[in-house]
Amino acid sequence: MNTVCVHVDENMDSDLMKKIKLGLLKDNNISNVEMNPKQPHDILVEYKVSPNLPLEITNQLKKFGLHSYIWGA
Repeated sequence: MNTVCVHVDENMDSDLMKKIKLGLLKDNNISNVEMNPKQPHDILVEYKVSPNLPLEITNQLKKFGLHSYIWGA
């Protein structure tokens, strides 16, 4: 299992966080998505080994109109 930390430039409210979590969990390679309302810019994603998945996560976030980058893996 791998973990990637993603930083989102925009503020996310609880409704958007829920939509993002549900959207990311549709990917069979993603096992868990953690977000904290006290840190509304950070997303922690656990995923099965997949070399391109971190980039795919940032692409998924673009679909929500968010600008993000990977800051830890």
